[in-house]
Amino acid sequence: MKFPVQPGAKWNGDITVGNDKGKYFSEAAEETVTVKAGKFKAMRVSIKLESPRDGVVKTTYWFVPEVGFVRQTFDTGRLNVVMELVKFQPAKEVK
Repeated sequence: MKFPVQPGAKWNGDITVGNDKGKYFSEAAEETVTVKAGKFKAMRVSIKLESPRDGVVKTTYWFVPEVGFVRQTFDTGRLNVVMELVKFQPAKEVK
């Protein structure tokens, strides 16, 4: 992923983990996401991984400047996981 990520950016390539080989396809888009911690303007980065062993695995992150990722989803077709930021308190400035 090239930083800073630009909305509409797409990239892909080959991936090898141990002896397993696969391909990934990624894209970024700006969108508003609402989680328990609030409503944020975020950069959504979606990644689709295709491998003979695991099939298709989709992971999506919503990144927010000065906060980090506020939401992540992970979907294997059999397992669907959603993680969301519940609370955010900015760090106090060190003087």
